[in-house]
Amino acid sequence: MLVQLWIFGVIAAIVVVNLLFWVENPICIQPDPQQSSTESLEILSKVDLNTADAGELCTLPGVTQALAQEILIVRERRGSFERVEDLVRVQGITRQMVTQWIEQGRVYLS
Repeated sequence: MLVQLWIFGVIAAIVVVNLLFWVENPICIQPDPQQSSTESLEILSKVDLNTADAGELCTLPGVTQALAQEILIVRERRGSFERVEDLVRVQGITRQMVTQWIEQGRVYLS
């Protein structure tokens, strides 16, 4: 009985830790081309590069959770972005990606 209770406690602790990790590090969800246009419009909303959190940054095409975290680190260390093109300072972001986001009207600065 005591061993079963101990095992249950360990399993519960693992579940809680995993849930906390997921809340702190949400999975980046990229838009699904098969979604209806209404759902796509919600996902394709504009992203303010100077205030967006990791989840919002992940809505940009090609941005993974790791890349979103890198954007946040660069923004924290160097301050707000002055131009959208400044994103090329972030390792892993190319000029082509930034140009695509600008052309699609996906990004802006506050």
